[in-house]
Amino acid sequence: MSININLRPRSLQPQRPKCPNEVPTTTASYKLAVIGEAPTKIDVEAQRPFMGPPGHVLSEALIGCGILRSACYVGNLTPYQPPNNKFYNFKWNCPELKEGMDQLTKDLQTWKPNLVLLLGNNALKNAGVEEKLSDFRGSLFKCSSATSPFFALKCLATYHPTFINQNGFDQKPIFHADVRRAYEEAESNLLKLPDYDFILHPTTDCILNRLELCRRNGNPIAIDIEGSHPSITCISVCETPTSGFIIPFKEFTPQTMLVVVRELAKVLQDPSIPKILQNGLYDASNLAQSFNILINPIADDTMLMGWELQPELRKSLALQTSIYTRQPYYKGDRKKDDRDVHFNYCCTDSAVTYEIRNRHAVALEQDQPANEHYKFSLACLRPLLYCQLRGINYDVAKAGELKKKFILQRDEVGRRINSRGQQYYGPDYNLNVNSHKKLQELLYTKIGLPKQYQTKRNPDGSIKKTVTANEEACLDLFTRFNDSVVTDVLAWRNFDKRRQYVELLFDKDNRMRSSYNLVGTVTGRVSSSKTISGTGYNLQTIPKELRCLFRADPGHHFFQCDLAGADGWTVAAYSASLGDPTMLEDYMEGIKPAKVIALMYHHGAEVNQWSREQIKEAAKSIKEEGEGWWLYFASKRVQHATSYDAKAPKIAETILKDAYKKEGQLIHVSKDKCAQLQDLYERVRYRGVLNFKNFIKNKLNTTQGRPTLTDASGHTRTFFGRPHDPSTYREALSHLPQSNTTYATNMALLNLWQDPENRRSDGSLRIEPLHQVHDAVCGQFRIEDAAWAIDRLHNYFNNPIKIADLEITIPFDGAYGPSWGELGTTYGGGLI
Repeated sequence: MSININLRPRSLQPQRPKCPNEVPTTTASYKLAVIGEAPTKIDVEAQRPFMGPPGHVLSEALIGCGILRSACYVGNLTPYQPPNNKFYNFKWNCPELKEGMDQLTKDLQTWKPNLVLLLGNNALKNAGVEEKLSDFRGSLFKCSSATSPFFALKCLATYHPTFINQNGFDQKPIFHADVRRAYEEAESNLLKLPDYDFILHPTTDCILNRLELCRRNGNPIAIDIEGSHPSITCISVCETPTSGFIIPFKEFTPQTMLVVVRELAKVLQDPSIPKILQNGLYDASNLAQSFNILINPIADDTMLMGWELQPELRKSLALQTSIYTRQPYYKGDRKKDDRDVHFNYCCTDSAVTYEIRNRHAVALEQDQPANEHYKFSLACLRPLLYCQLRGINYDVAKAGELKKKFILQRDEVGRRINSRGQQYYGPDYNLNVNSHKKLQELLYTKIGLPKQYQTKRNPDGSIKKTVTANEEACLDLFTRFNDSVVTDVLAWRNFDKRRQYVELLFDKDNRMRSSYNLVGTVTGRVSSSKTISGTGYNLQTIPKELRCLFRADPGHHFFQCDLAGADGWTVAAYSASLGDPTMLEDYMEGIKPAKVIALMYHHGAEVNQWSREQIKEAAKSIKEEGEGWWLYFASKRVQHATSYDAKAPKIAETILKDAYKKEGQLIHVSKDKCAQLQDLYERVRYRGVLNFKNFIKNKLNTTQGRPTLTDASGHTRTFFGRPHDPSTYREALSHLPQSNTTYATNMALLNLWQDPENRRSDGSLRIEPLHQVHDAVCGQFRIEDAAWAIDRLHNYFNNPIKIADLEITIPFDGAYGPSWGELGTTYGGGLI
């Protein structure tokens, strides 16, 4: 006997949950269709698309732009809820999608919207665009795919509200900007894109004539180079946001190159001609190294302007183009091997840079504090360019000696690891520690340590966990298990990392250089990286034991001046303004709070009964180096991490990582001990820290609209993260201390650069800046100038700034010697 368990015809089979698209019920001057991917369970239950949290994100953006949802067509590619709420579980040719898109095609061709706002990757893909959404969003285009429901309609793509709600909240302002553009474009079905007038095949005479015209007119020009030293392929020059010409270096004869470069230099070095760039340090350093051309002046840098106005947004030219111009995404052309495409790409870079600058200039004129800080930042480009080009004298011979030392130390540790492994694998076992698979097998399968995992968020928001034996995993194992192999693996990696440091490329003149980014972080801290030619590295992370390689030039002293207390002064000033002056008074008496924490660890709350003279004397027993150094090292991190609302487990992890990376040592301070040090810091001695933290929390939660914080320079940061999110709170807590420190450090650097007494008759510097490290300036001066230089450095760092309505001058510690690692003679304000 057979049983038919599927007696109903297909038409009677239960269908997937379904939610119809929403047709307009109100007329407006705009005709906008908003199309996502598929409905959610909440949408199906409400029988209306875009409900629940993603719907709130969309509605907020629509209302903010003055768009009535009832006047829009709102829907999805399919009316059916996908399996497991994942759109990728639908196949592109499945009945659910075909039915939905057939209906969508019919509706859109009948209603004829002026613009279709495509939400998410799949909607964009269905419009026939293969570019990634993160690249193409914000671009206007006419759909050319005849099989798409959007065929022949004007379209604009942006993020899906679900992405914004789940893991892209920091992209919310970009989403809002795209919706705002959709509103503007929905007034008409006409697609108006920039119409450029570029000269892509100029003769030599044409180039020379255009350069001469630039000199005669004296108008601002935007420039952009392609390639990097020593292989710059071309430079574009735009006299307006829509017109310009190319200078194709690779197509010149040597004789023609000399003539063209000479005339180009006259334009770029003419102070009466304002130059506009994006990331000006990059182009300026390339042109200086390749052609000995120093741009004068960089009148505007759109990367700095973008950071000044919206520091939480990315500052890339691609993103700014998508928000502030009508130019569709073109950055993919950079990789195309076509001469005309290459030159057009370069000219487009200059054109959009010009247009972005014009937009930013209007916004800055309306915000004078931001404008003043922008001008300050712009001025800081010159000393940073000097550091970037000058470099630091590098002890190549000593680097070779250290390399041999680190290899010997690494190999000795490797033999111990192999000896342990031979117990499991036999006498021929030889582990490559960089082989993650083999290391995982030894640690987890043979030795039996618990597997460690790292998590990664997939594009759809899901979490992927994979087994790992990376540095972080081994540090965690070190804190929980007393196994010599884990300790040896960490030691092996430490020695190998230092070996890699001393192997990195220096330049032909035996100098080590670094590239700098003045706005490399959201707080404005200067960042450092490899040079444009691939030499050097991040000089801000050099381990102390390797700083001896960076030497003063013959006849010079190397110096470092760093702000004493730095970030702590801001926390102290706010604590004082909110009722507790203890930390500020300690700082003003020259006492480091971290040393007070260490003293209280030994002596308890009775330290609060001591006079500051007693504390200063006792603080001398707290060593920053040598035996017992771990306590000060830990207390310093407890101070700053607690001010930024880190919890004890995270602080313990930070201490461990910092000691390993910076000192090459394994220091495990338990989370209980960290909690004890935290308590001594903010509940026993410095109670005002809690007031500071509450002040910041209130600023985030009570500000109308998006919360903001303004630092001592007048620069304002708008926070786009969720106000109640702990990560947003921690970022807000760290912002003012870090940005104020950066401002004070950059003021000192700029004072040095602009000091007329620091210039010889030939224009050269008596005190040279060579490097900037967050709260420190490094450089060199002639040995015979030492007394004069120390006096001038005191002046450079004497910068009163207003923090929490209090006038604060952060003192500095200074020292000099033959190299960065041998700073024996000290001077400056100093803290104990």
